[in-house]
Amino acid sequence: MQEPPIPKIKEIFWSFQGEGLRAGVRSIFLRLAGCRVQCPYCDTRGTWDPGAGKWMPVEDILVEVDRLAQQYPSSQVVITGG
Repeated sequence: MQEPPIPKIKEIFWSFQGEGLRAGVRSIFLRLAGCRVQCPYCDTRGTWDPGAGKWMPVEDILVEVDRLAQQYPSSQVVITGG
């Protein structure tokens, strides 16, 4: 069985969803780094920098998401950015 790729993470944090149908919902954001699309309306241009973020094993990401979920119950997880 092949190992999953290790994603490059810009940041993991908690906040409220700020847009869309789920605006106002408690959310844990997993912001990826290294976006090549570079949309003109992007609000996270810091993800465009190829040097931004750090490589994180999936297990470490899950530990951080779980830590935030314990601190902020009933949160959804939002994957965004790069």
